[in-house]
Amino acid sequence: MKSIAVIGICTLLLTGCAIGPVSPLRVQSVSAAEGGLPPESIINLIGGPGWDDSRNAKCDSLGSCWLFGYTNKSFGGSTDFLVVHLVPSGKPDWARTYGGTNWDEMLYATTTNDHGALLVGMTESLFYTALKIISPHKPPRPLIVRIDEKGDVVWVMAMDLYPTMPTERLEFHNALQLADGGFLLAGIYQVAKENNEPRTGENGWTWSGATPSFSADGYNTMALARLSADGHVIWLKRYAIGTADTAAWGVHEDVDGHLTVLAYDTEKGDLIWVHLNSDGHVLNAQLMTQPTVAYPFMYAAPDGGETIVGWSRVRRSQSSQVKNGVFAASYDSIGKLRWAKEYAYVSPMAPFSAAYASDGTLCIAALINSGDQSRAIALALDSEGQLKGTLKLGDKKPTEFSGVSGLGNAKCLLFGDTFDYGAQNADLLTVVWNLAKGSLSITPDITSTNVQLTMEPIELGEATADITNLYLLPVSLLNVVVIPVDRNTQH
Repeated sequence: MKSIAVIGICTLLLTGCAIGPVSPLRVQSVSAAEGGLPPESIINLIGGPGWDDSRNAKCDSLGSCWLFGYTNKSFGGSTDFLVVHLVPSGKPDWARTYGGTNWDEMLYATTTNDHGALLVGMTESLFYTALKIISPHKPPRPLIVRIDEKGDVVWVMAMDLYPTMPTERLEFHNALQLADGGFLLAGIYQVAKENNEPRTGENGWTWSGATPSFSADGYNTMALARLSADGHVIWLKRYAIGTADTAAWGVHEDVDGHLTVLAYDTEKGDLIWVHLNSDGHVLNAQLMTQPTVAYPFMYAAPDGGETIVGWSRVRRSQSSQVKNGVFAASYDSIGKLRWAKEYAYVSPMAPFSAAYASDGTLCIAALINSGDQSRAIALALDSEGQLKGTLKLGDKKPTEFSGVSGLGNAKCLLFGDTFDYGAQNADLLTVVWNLAKGSLSITPDITSTNVQLTMEPIELGEATADITNLYLLPVSLLNVVVIPVDRNTQH
């Protein structure tokens, strides 16, 4: 009877509550020798008794870091957003989960100019009951959570669009804070067959110009949303190239307030550059037909330029098979290309994040292979794109890098997850990689090749969504769990 009373109170209050004790956050140190790293490196496992998966990491100039991911039954009864904050010593000072009644998965997060963060992901939660186990759920839709520097929720939105179209799916994979304090979200809008019948039209979207002639089997378009600083949607748009399947990935704002979006054709792998004004209207667009690049991200370089990193389809020799590799290109402050290269390994290699160390070295976090054979790998490039060094982790069990952030003193924090090194199920993995001279190891199997870029102008169709029904949720409907930190396990 006591447990029933607790559940009833939670439901009446319309707030989430943790039933039973919350597992503490464990921190386990791994010796650099065991990880196969230079002696100056620091390796930690962070997690709980369930599965803890990484997304990305951000550090400030003083060495404080945010670790972003999601957790499955480590610190509660369902899958929730997970945020761990580290002090400059590398130890966690607090950790929290954010979620609703059902499945909530973080896809990306970014820190903000007031030392908080924006969490971006997907949810199937209802947010009107605290019953995690027996409550029903809704089709997946975006969940955006704004938190302050202490992890307290500032505002939250579950972006419900059109309940009559359960086969459609909007999701965002990247976020950027803009100069006015608002945010730009980049992702994909998926339209599938409804009840196994070809789609006859789209409700809630207004296309400018000719509507693209999509196939009857469903299609994907790049999607962007601009939010105000207080979380309200200013505009929500989609962009399409004929019948091509496209997805937006990286975003950037220039000094004039114009927006640059990196997207790609999900079928052909062609990189797409889209230039927009602040209202999201297309100024121009270009298609890069060579080389083949997907999942592109854009990073600000220390000298004021931009660096592009993405997945590339490369071949090590004329006789070898085409495999995934790393594409990187450097542009100066006026947009002129300085160099473009592809990096290949004996196994498929895919980058997930990049960041500059304090000495100007570009660190790229990636993985090789996939599934049970996935292993973490990182590349260090100099200002000309020359390979300075690499490291590789996970010799026995799956290990992946998903994020990287620059630290002071020529170091990078690599972030991922692992089943190796004594992890319970899957734990978060942090590696402080010292890039000082003499601490870099070169993997001879990685090769780099200069590439020439082939560009051509293209025309985009633009669609605007009706945003009148998009509202912020009451903060009280989001279940926030404060995770105790197990001090006894820290180094």
